[in-house]
Amino acid sequence: MVNSSQFVQQLQDTFGTNFISAYRYGDDLESILLLFNQLTPDLYEKIKILFTKNKIIYSQCHLFTQKEFKEALDVFPLEFISIQESHLLLAGSDVLQNISINLNHLRHECEFYLRSNMLKLREAALHPKFNPTFIMKQSIGSYIGIFRSLFKLKGLPVPKAKKDVILQLANLIPFETSVFISILDALPQQKIDSLFPSYLKELDEIIDRIDHFYA
Repeated sequence: MVNSSQFVQQLQDTFGTNFISAYRYGDDLESILLLFNQLTPDLYEKIKILFTKNKIIYSQCHLFTQKEFKEALDVFPLEFISIQESHLLLAGSDVLQNISINLNHLRHECEFYLRSNMLKLREAALHPKFNPTFIMKQSIGSYIGIFRSLFKLKGLPVPKAKKDVILQLANLIPFETSVFISILDALPQQKIDSLFPSYLKELDEIIDRIDHFYA
C-alpha cells in the first residue's frame, strides 16, 4: 500500500458512516481487513477503484460487515486469532479488542487444517509436475500459523519468531525440528527437494499425536 493515511481518508470520504474499521495485519502487516455496516453490490466497484489507486492486491484484503464478523468467529477462529495477535488499527472502531474465541472451535479448526493440509501435500506429490521445494516453502507458513494456535489451546505464550514456534512446539509434541528449520533457512532459489520425505514424516508425527496433545 502506498500510503495508509491516504487510503483511510479515501475510505471515509467514499463510504461515510457505512465504513467501520480498517486494519493492516499479518507478520508483515501486508494484509488488510475492512469492516462495513453493509456490503452492497455498488461497494465492490468503489473498493476496486481505491485498490487500483493505492496499488493494493485484492487477494490481500478481506471485507466483512460487522454482523458477519461477529458471526464468523466460531467458523474462522484460527484466522481471527492470527489477526488479533498481529494487527494495526488504521481507523475506526477497534472491534478486535473485544472478540472472544471459543477454544473448542479453535481446536476443531486446528485439527481440520492440519489434516486437510496433509491431504493437499499428498495430492501435490502425485502431480506430474510436482515441485517439492515450492510446495514446502509455500505450505510451511500455513503450518506455523496452525502451530501458533496450539500454544493458545495450552494457555501458553505464543512465540513470535517462526523458528521459535517450531523449537518450542517440539517441547510439547516431540518431533524432529531440523527439517522445518532447514526449510525456513532455505534461500528463495535454493532447491531442497530431498527434504520432502522428512517433511511429510514429521508432519505425520505431529498429527498422530494431536489428540494426546489436546488432553
